[in-house]
Amino acid sequence: LLGSELRHIGSKKRRPASAGSQRRPSSAGSQVSHRHGPTSDDQVLSAQDIHSFAARWAAGPWPVLEERRTVIVHPQQPAGEDGVVRIPHLVGGKLEKHRDNDEWVLVVETCHQCECHRQEWLRHDPQDYRSGLEVVRSACRALDGARPVHCFHLETPDLGQRIGAFEVFLLPPRICEPAYFAYLVHSKLLTRKWPSHQSLVHRLRDDMPRLDHRGWKLALHGLKSNLDIFSCWKKAQEEVKHLEEEMGELASHAEKRVADLEQQLSELPEVQYQVEQLEDEKS
Repeated sequence: LLGSELRHIGSKKRRPASAGSQRRPSSAGSQVSHRHGPTSDDQVLSAQDIHSFAARWAAGPWPVLEERRTVIVHPQQPAGEDGVVRIPHLVGGKLEKHRDNDEWVLVVETCHQCECHRQEWLRHDPQDYRSGLEVVRSACRALDGARPVHCFHLETPDLGQRIGAFEVFLLPPRICEPAYFAYLVHSKLLTRKWPSHQSLVHRLRDDMPRLDHRGWKLALHGLKSNLDIFSCWKKAQEEVKHLEEEMGELASHAEKRVADLEQQLSELPEVQYQVEQLEDEKS
């Protein structure tokens, strides 16, 4: 009996997992979700689509949602199974202050006070961050044909969990009523790499229109969002109506003035006759 119990306990021991069989954390996400079973024929992606999707999953850009307000701020996690990156509420509140009503803007969240937390294992050079900001600004200027995209600098509000941050956020305007809080064009916290001019231009010009094909794609070609176009159309209609009312008032005023002049012309012969009579009386 004792031997059988020992064998029973030994069978319950967990075998050590090999390096290749370790499970990824749920926050890291996966390229394909099997939650809903196998994909149907109309959901099968081409090799090019899979490669593009995998590349975007690893290097961005990613849609961004803001987490709920919490006391504890966790380190930045990779995109989840839905492909969305969650950012702390503390960072989202600072980003919201830079959001514009009508225009898309870029906000670069960077590490700061590098001299204070520089260690042998953490060599932060403030010049690298200044150079990175210039790279982002040059990428904004390289978007030919697009409306100017303003770039703002934000020092990270949480140095405790976001040391080394160089996060490039693209914020849609409020008038678009976006589905996501923002888009993360580049993340040094997730990739451990600095952005390059070519990669930023490629993501803004080629990758972002696939993520936001209505708002950003229109803005990339110098156009406004559908909602903004509708509001401009309504405003133009109101201006036309106002001009028509003003023209109607001017027309009625002109007609009245013409009628007055015609009345004066009709009275002119009688005035001439009275003048002739007065001249005869004087003579």
